[in-house]
Amino acid sequence: KRAYELARNGVPVDLQEREVRVDYIDILSIDLPTVWIEVGCSSGTYIRTLAEDLGRSLGTGAHITFLRRIKSGQFLVDNACTVTQIDQHLFNNTVDKVIMSLKDALKGMMEAEIPDTLARRIRNGHKPHRGELFWEDIPSYNPGDYLKVVMWEELVAILKGASNGYDIIRVFNN
Repeated sequence: KRAYELARNGVPVDLQEREVRVDYIDILSIDLPTVWIEVGCSSGTYIRTLAEDLGRSLGTGAHITFLRRIKSGQFLVDNACTVTQIDQHLFNNTVDKVIMSLKDALKGMMEAEIPDTLARRIRNGHKPHRGELFWEDIPSYNPGDYLKVVMWEELVAILKGASNGYDIIRVFNN
C-alpha cells in the first residue's frame, strides 16, 4: 500500500530517506495555530513528512490538516473545469474551447513525425523497429522511454522503447 493510505488508516509508516527538490515554500496566511503554505516540489515529495520536518526544525510539531495538489506537470487547477462547466460547453457545442487535445496533453513527451504509410501500419498493430522512425526528431533513445508518434499533427500512438524497437502502448484511431 502507498504511504498515504497507511497513514490515513492510522498505521505508522517508516519512510526511507530519498532526495527530493523543494523549489519554494510560500507562507500564504498565518492564523495560529494554523499556517497555510504553498510548496513547489519534485514528484515523490511526501508533503506530510515535509510538514513534520518543518515543525521539528522550528522546535515544535506540525501536521497536515488540508492538502490540495494545484499543479501536476503542465496541468494547473486554475485551468480545470467543473463538470457543470463542461456540461454547459457540451450544451453550447463549445467543448473544444476547454478540452485539450491528446497531443497537447502529452506535450512533454518525445515526439516523432511519421508518414501516413507507417501510421496505417501502426494502427493495424505493426510494432515499428528503430530504423523506421525519423531519428533526427528524437533527441535521445533509451529502452523504456515513451514516444508519441504523430502524422500531420494528429496523434497516432504512444510507443515504449524496447531493445529492438518499440512496443505499442496505445493506438489512436481518429
